[in-house]
Amino acid sequence: MAKFTELAQKDKRVKALLKALHQGSYQIDLPALELEIDNLHLTRKIRTLKTQEVIASFQTKFLEAALQNQAYRSRLVEIKVKCFRIAAKLDEHISVVKTYLSMTYPNALKAYKTVAERRAAIESVLEEPFSFLKKLELKDKELAEVIKDTDQAGFAMKHIIEAMTYNKEGGHKF
Repeated sequence: MAKFTELAQKDKRVKALLKALHQGSYQIDLPALELEIDNLHLTRKIRTLKTQEVIASFQTKFLEAALQNQAYRSRLVEIKVKCFRIAAKLDEHISVVKTYLSMTYPNALKAYKTVAERRAAIESVLEEPFSFLKKLELKDKELAEVIKDTDQAGFAMKHIIEAMTYNKEGGHKF
């Protein structure tokens, strides 16, 4: 009896999943996206606003920062959605292949005594897609944090504008 992992690695559906991972519908350049995310996050004008600049050129500085903040947030959400869609498709594909392997190779899987051992054997064959899926899930969490920070900056700007408006209406000077 052939060993399960050898049979599974030669299976056409496993090969198709790996091909899709390397050349097909799951292609995404995570290192390039990571660099873009870092650049978007680090170059936000809100991060470098100085009190004197804001007081001297309040409307221009805040308008520029707010518009840039929104544009960057929109791009971050676009990346997040792209990663989410790829992760969802990949997760579904992995699930289908896992079920297929367990149904197609029951005799080869008998060498593993417990359900957990059989599951681990199947997952070991699919280690690369699982690893990539985990990277996508982590990227999703990272993007959520950056978007949250961007939103918090927007709220801070709103509060500063309200305070400046209040002071201007009350006759107070900065």
